[in-house]
Amino acid sequence: MRIAVISDVHANIFALKEALNLIKKSNVDQVMFLGDLLTYGCDVNQTIEALQIFSYEKQTIFIKGNHDQIYFDMQNKKEFQYKPFPDFILESVWHTYNEIDYKLIDVFDWKDSEIIENIYFSHANALGYGNWSYLNTDDEIYQTSKIILKNNFNGGVFGHTHRNKLSDVSLYKLNHIEQNIINNYSKKGKCFIINPGSIGQPRGNTPSFLLMDITSEMVRTELVYFEYEFFKHIDSINKSTLSIKTKNKLASYFK
Repeated sequence: MRIAVISDVHANIFALKEALNLIKKSNVDQVMFLGDLLTYGCDVNQTIEALQIFSYEKQTIFIKGNHDQIYFDMQNKKEFQYKPFPDFILESVWHTYNEIDYKLIDVFDWKDSEIIENIYFSHANALGYGNWSYLNTDDEIYQTSKIILKNNFNGGVFGHTHRNKLSDVSLYKLNHIEQNIINNYSKKGKCFIINPGSIGQPRGNTPSFLLMDITSEMVRTELVYFEYEFFKHIDSINKSTLSIKTKNKLASYFK
């Protein structure tokens, strides 16, 4: 089975279209979207529509992220700040909310998490939906891996950090390794934790998504890095009604 995993689009329609074009050429059986469709970018409805059209052509599973839950809550007149947001995020959230032409929760068949071939997929971690803790440190990764191991999953795939990473974890140690073949992933007391990186706002590297070839004996992973005309995304931000300070902050991630 071949799966493409994408995450953290953040309304970057230009990066999303390029990623989807590459995925179409990759002969995948299924696509896993790990959440965070909106915020930060300004092409709100175009981003929703592009992924909606793509999902008609290729089976796609939609996992809810924190930046999806924000709009579910806003559109249902609920408190949406799960923690105090910095000013630029709060401004971007309200801008996005005012731009949406859809009730986001009704557009896709959203899930909290998904299990495929005994691999656990969710947006942030394995600590339960609504816990938006990051998997940045070894200790954070190890805590999630303990839950993966306790539930006898072979591995977990998570987004949220905007940074791609593969960790091979046993009961006794954690190793960060290059994306390649993971052997013996079904061995008791051993699992893997993978992050595909971000499509729309990568931190510290170029945008990426993950290809996973899964057999009964191994998982072959490939990080696919790609280029796109990012200046068009910056131009879209600069043409918006956001404040100059927020525009500069959002554009800074791409310079």
